[in-house]
Amino acid sequence: MRGGQAHWRRTRDVFPDRFAWYAQLEQDFRDTHGDVAILKRRRHGQSQPLPLRDLHTGSMVAPAPTEPDIERVLHLLGLGERPEDRRRRLRVGSPATARVG
Repeated sequence: MRGGQAHWRRTRDVFPDRFAWYAQLEQDFRDTHGDVAILKRRRHGQSQPLPLRDLHTGSMVAPAPTEPDIERVLHLLGLGERPEDRRRRLRVGSPATARVG
């Protein structure tokens, strides 16, 4: 799997188990083959291997929003439907009051 630093930070934040697995695979490969890594760090025109385990801990991905219960949110904001509005809506939309022409 290939990707830049932002991709691997996102993988770390969203799929920590998968990221740990890749980091371990990379470390096993490094133990056998030397100083190589999936990522590179470029500074002052020089490239150096950047192992996944050394990827900065700063998160680049906001947590995924959860879908709120709209009725609960409206109630908390004081925007819930008033009982008289509900009765009026039910009365207007009921089939018993509908006129057949």
